[in-house]
Amino acid sequence: MATLRDKIDVLARRQGGDESVVLEQAVELGVEQLYRIEMRAEYLRGEITREQAIEILGIEEVDDLDYAHQAAMEDVAWGLRRG
Repeated sequence: MATLRDKIDVLARRQGGDESVVLEQAVELGVEQLYRIEMRAEYLRGEITREQAIEILGIEEVDDLDYAHQAAMEDVAWGLRRG
């Protein structure tokens, strides 16, 4: 299995850049992913509006979140009725 160092070296060689460029891209991608995860959570907790979530995440992702949330709530309601 390739180590982190091996992966960085491969990316730097294939992109024709150096290690610092690869690391900068990695941090940027990682922060973007973490930010999107937090924005999803904030939307589901009601801390940002649907409109704000759409602006940040896009309509398709917000629709998917709404669908998943509604399905989970229906499952919980069903489980509580059966208990």
